[in-house]
Amino acid sequence: PIQAFIAAAAAQDQSVRWMTMIDADGIVRGASNARLLGTRYVPPVGETVVQKNRNVTVTQIKLDDGRQGFRFVHPILYAGATFGMIEVSISKDELQAAAATSRNLMIGLGALILGVVAAISFTVAKLLSRPMRRLNRAFRDAAMGDLDFRISHGRRDEFGELFDGFNLFTTAVQDRLEAAERPAG
Repeated sequence: PIQAFIAAAAAQDQSVRWMTMIDADGIVRGASNARLLGTRYVPPVGETVVQKNRNVTVTQIKLDDGRQGFRFVHPILYAGATFGMIEVSISKDELQAAAATSRNLMIGLGALILGVVAAISFTVAKLLSRPMRRLNRAFRDAAMGDLDFRISHGRRDEFGELFDGFNLFTTAVQDRLEAAERPAG
């Protein structure tokens, strides 16, 4: 079953160049190269270590076709005990292509988000500028002496409060002017 899985996985994924499973005794139990089955695993020498931590070692390798690749070696652990290791080699070109695709998708997503934010900002600015222009025109009319004008509205937001404040202001100014024009009695 292990050999069938490895053969199927290596055949299905074009970026996987080879896969090997080694048991705790160092014997190859599954490999994309069937000639290695049952042989003692011989770790490659002279590879440049790219990253090494507690569980994974990544080395840079030259693949059979001459291209660059990476070899990942990971222990097979169960309940804290090591039962072997799995080795997977992947072409560097495929990893770089996947990274480029991810980068392009992130740029596209960023552009989409920027477009949505710009559209929402434009819409909100338009929605805010209409009542501001209406209030500005009303103040200009009042400054020109038209104190009979009142802003009618059905708003229950801050603009509604501003419109009500304008209406109260013009009523108070108009009442004071009318009181000042009446003859003193």
